[in-house]
Amino acid sequence: MDPHRRSAFTLIELLVVIAIIALLIGILLPALGKARQSAQDLKCSANARSMGTSMELYSQDNRDWYPIMPVETQPNPSRYRLVGNQNKLGVAGMFSLYQVGQAEWAGAGSTPSADLRGYIGGPAQGIGNYPDRSSTPIMEGYMDAYEILHCPRDKADSHWRFPTNWWDARYTSQTSDSDGRFREMVPETPSSSLDVVQYNISYLYFAGFKSSEPGILTAPPLWGDETYGNDMVTNAFYGYGYNWVEDSYVDGWESTAADIGFNKETGYSDLDNHGANGGYFAFADGHVELVDKNPQQTFFARVSEYVNTYDENGRVTGRIQVPEEEREIGKKEGKSINITNPNRSSFMQTIE
Repeated sequence: MDPHRRSAFTLIELLVVIAIIALLIGILLPALGKARQSAQDLKCSANARSMGTSMELYSQDNRDWYPIMPVETQPNPSRYRLVGNQNKLGVAGMFSLYQVGQAEWAGAGSTPSADLRGYIGGPAQGIGNYPDRSSTPIMEGYMDAYEILHCPRDKADSHWRFPTNWWDARYTSQTSDSDGRFREMVPETPSSSLDVVQYNISYLYFAGFKSSEPGILTAPPLWGDETYGNDMVTNAFYGYGYNWVEDSYVDGWESTAADIGFNKETGYSDLDNHGANGGYFAFADGHVELVDKNPQQTFFARVSEYVNTYDENGRVTGRIQVPEEEREIGKKEGKSINITNPNRSSFMQTIE
């Protein structure tokens, strides 16, 4: 044998090595994916905790109230009316009055161009002003960075179109797809208030609570993961009020629970930040947890056989009977804000 001849791998040996490497990659990739997902979950949980702290600071300066936007121009509006109209500005209105987003903007006083933008204001009070003409976002100075408004696992959101009104002129007929309702967007992490627009925010807010709530047995949730659908008013968690409608109208198309991987137990779907597993929420007592039971059913279920109905000024207009299933869930979980005050959830509002 030639002592200078160099040995080499045979074809079979090379194929074996390649097969081993492929096997190792197949084993490691899922583990790396899970590790990355866990890190993103921790980030999302930390974001919720930071927002809970910011809201607590706000409440200390505002007679125990958690953030409430000045949506009313009439003097001394009722609590029912003030809280009930928070959805008119959307959750982005707490952080930004010029919501440029992915549009272009010529500067203060002008309207951000294109259809993928938002802003607060209108003819009565000017662009960049709340209805009471104040021009500073209510959460300005209470948070360190706008990045906490974005969950790293949020991959898609919808830019919803609502009728143009004096309180919010941001929506136009162009802000839609072919069905005239929404446009799907890829959320981006906000680096300034100008980047804060509805589709870049990964969370929703339960407005209408105070840090001192003697009539509520357990601390209510304040801020947590939104769903992919339109969460404004009572439409959160793919429902209208308490009930899940099997063919509910979600994001502009007729959709069944199976189509979106909806989990009635958690209130979330496969389309959401953490899939159908649930959402991270910051509570009024400062703690954060993954809520894996439908928040609307668990925290806002009506437990009395009859509850009041109200007009826009908070005056009682009548009573309605509550479905037995809803009452049973509320009593079983024991976390509803309506246990001692059967009408408490009528004085809160879901906004996104």
